[in-house]
Amino acid sequence: MDNGSAERPGKGAEAGGHPARGRGLWNFAKHYSKELTIAFVLAVIAAFMADPVLMAHERTRARAQIAEATNATALIETFDEKHQPMEQGSGVFISKDGILVTNYHVVKDAAYVEATLPTTGAIYRAKNYLYVDKKLDIATIQFEAKDVPFVTIGNSDVVEDGEKVLAIGNPQGLTNSISEGVISNAHRKLDGNEVIQFSAPISSGSSGGGLYDENGRVIGLTAATLNLPPELAATESAQSLNFAVPINLIRDHLSDAAKSLQEAGPEQDYAIGKLKEADRNFDAAIEAYNRALQADANFVPAYLALGGIYYEQGDFDNEITAYKKATELNPTNFEPIFYLGSAYEDKGQYQDAIESYKKALSLKPGDKDSLYYLAILDLITGNKSEVPDLITQLEKQDAGLATEVSTLLSKTK
Repeated sequence: MDNGSAERPGKGAEAGGHPARGRGLWNFAKHYSKELTIAFVLAVIAAFMADPVLMAHERTRARAQIAEATNATALIETFDEKHQPMEQGSGVFISKDGILVTNYHVVKDAAYVEATLPTTGAIYRAKNYLYVDKKLDIATIQFEAKDVPFVTIGNSDVVEDGEKVLAIGNPQGLTNSISEGVISNAHRKLDGNEVIQFSAPISSGSSGGGLYDENGRVIGLTAATLNLPPELAATESAQSLNFAVPINLIRDHLSDAAKSLQEAGPEQDYAIGKLKEADRNFDAAIEAYNRALQADANFVPAYLALGGIYYEQGDFDNEITAYKKATELNPTNFEPIFYLGSAYEDKGQYQDAIESYKKALSLKPGDKDSLYYLAILDLITGNKSEVPDLITQLEKQDAGLATEVSTLLSKTK
């Protein structure tokens, strides 16, 4: 009976094939499909690895990106209002228009921030803070710069334990230092934050530098070394316990324009105020400090900064108010109490100033400035009996100031 089944061998024969042999090959491939797949993949890998041109190209590309990362790594130097040096660290330019990322603790309280590119010697000055986060220890700063070298940003979410990494920074001021290691833990939790733990050695001055994958893409900012017992901290193994802020956290903040002042905290506007104050743009600085106080009404550094600006403007009433608020919030801190004394002195409230300087000395015995101003005010108010003792204390701290007060005392007899 012809049910069509006899045609299949015939068709196979007409096509030039052997039906039994065809079924055998099919069954063989089906049975050994897994082994064949593995063999194919291995063959492809072997062919790839055996291609010296392709390997050389990959190495060249990686070296180029690492050179790019080195060129974009800046030496960060910070200065106070008198342009005296404060801190030194590292930073990484992430755009040709001069946007740089670093650690917050590197630029904290700075009136001036400068970034030097060691490869060219170019020096750039900070123009504005785009984002600051004290808890995450990151700061994103706009510098007065154009066409600067910048790094390629990677993806810190996909890095894995055991991957090779490079840390590039300026430890101890030694610019463009590169150290090699591996990722020890790609998603370590530390103090409530997610960080990348890595083994590449870093030292003081490395903070704010970049952590890079093998292709030269930045995956984090080198941030801190774990606090260890003194007996262990002195060993070489301590340099294997290092951490970086994942670059994706920084990228998220750069793109998140909806961050509120309260979420960002007072540090961002305080940092902006310091830069504006250094440019003597006092109105803009006052606005920035007041925004910081809107975010945190108990932020003492903003009150101290406002007091300094009001002094510059000759607004002694507001100077007193600002310093008084700072002392109320932190009554055991020498600095605001000393400045309150100077504010009372500016206003001519000498007795109030004397009381403030005495309190300052109780917190910081032997402070030469407090001793000097207190002695001068005692002479002004006719309270000469306490001056000789102040001169004796002052001689131990500053003989020149002690001689000056002695001369004034002799001329008032």
